[in-house]
Formats: sequence, C-alpha cells, structure tokens
Amino acid sequence: MFDAVGFMLLGMLLFRLRWLQAEAPLRTYVLLMLAGYGLGIPLKGIEGLAEWRLITGVGHTQFWQFWLPAATMQTARLLVTLGHVGLFLWAWKALGWRLRPLQALGKMAFTAYLLQSALGALIFSGFGLAFWGRLSLAELWLVAALIWAIEIAFAVVWLSRFSIGPFEWIWR
Repeated sequence: MFDAVGFMLLGMLLFRLRWLQAEAPLRTYVLLMLAGYGLGIPLKGIEGLAEWRLITGVGHTQFWQFWLPAATMQTARLLVTLGHVGLFLWAWKALGWRLRPLQALGKMAFTAYLLQSALGALIFSGFGLAFWGRLSLAELWLVAALIWAIEIAFAVVWLSRFSIGPFEWIWR
C-alpha cells in the first residue's frame, strides 16, 4: 500500500509541476529519461543478479544477496517509471500530431479496456480461438500489437463521429 501511495503522491507532484501536461521544456523530459533509465536499469540489473545468485545457489550465499534486492526494488522501479514518463512525454512533445491516435484511445480508455478484454477472451478462451498457452512470447507480442492497432483504429473512427466513446457515454 505504501508504494502505491508514494507513486500517487509523485504523480500528483509531477502533475502540479505541469510536467504530465507536457508543458515542461523538451530538455526536462530528456533529463528525466536519462536519469531514470541511467540509474534505474543498472539498479534493476544488480537486483536481478542478486536474486539470480540466490535462486541458482551460485557461490556462497551472503547477507547482501538478501537485503540488496529488497532495498533497491522500489527505488529502481521508481527510476525506471520516471524514465518511461520522460520518454513518453518527450515523444509526445517532439512527435506531436503523429501520436494523435493515442490521444483518441485515451479519450476512450474505458471502451478500450472492455474491447481488449473481449478480444483477449475471443483469442485465448475455449469459446474463441483457444490460443491459451499455445503462443510463444513473440507471438503474444504480435497479438498485443494487433489488439492495440484494432483499438486505435476503432477509437479514431468512432471519435471522428462522436465526442466520447460508447461505454464512456453509458457510464455518464
């Protein structure tokens, strides 16, 4: 619970600083991305190495192998998340109109969530194509990209005629 509260407070701070509204200079997002990834990814690597040594029993088990992953997990997670935020907002500002379809998808987030759930059920369940447990990781990424493309296309077409998504309208 504390990590969720901490992340929400950080999100509120970034919102208050107007960073999440993409109103900071591009340089801010580049620095956020470089600092987040530059510090977070090595920390995740060290954490992963320590856990791997514990799981596989490589070498002698030492005290640091227990406390290091616990001590760095939340910090590394936070830093990598900030790297993602910096990358996304940099792309949003730098690429602008080319990301407009994502904006349409964001305006229909509830509809998109229900659509991806329905598509996932049709693809993976027994009453659909029954692909559960049959696809490789690469094939799963391809299915995810296909679902995302369908959702984006639907959102763009829908919002060209209506102001909000169908389930957003029902929710209101």
